Amino acid sequence: MVSDRFLENSRCGRMPPRVRSASPAADVALEGEIDLSACGSVVEQLAGLLVGPARVIRVDLREVTFIDAAGIEACLTAQRRAREAGYDLVYVNPQAIVARVITILDLETLLLDGDHNG
Repeated sequence: MVSDRFLENSRCGRMPPRVRSASPAADVALEGEIDLSACGSVVEQLAGLLVGPARVIRVDLREVTFIDAAGIEACLTAQRRAREAGYDLVYVNPQAIVARVITILDLETLLLDGDHNG
């Protein structure tokens, strides 16, 4: 049984994330491809978490299979909006292909939470 102190891992990309608890940290997940067709939805769905009590939002990238420049921009936009609203939004657990794009663009320290990647 999951305690009310934990957040349900949810999937977004094409489906909205669902937050189930009032924890100080929220864990959500993205899945599939984050490209031009999905980036608006991703930004909108992550922005929907900025009204909850969780001040830290960890976005799991483990099941993201592709990311392009528009997807990177969506991640940066969501992160910037979160910071402007007083939240800390970080991305964790990128697959090798996603991590490679982030590394090539020299965005590891900006996007990724070093304590939660592996």
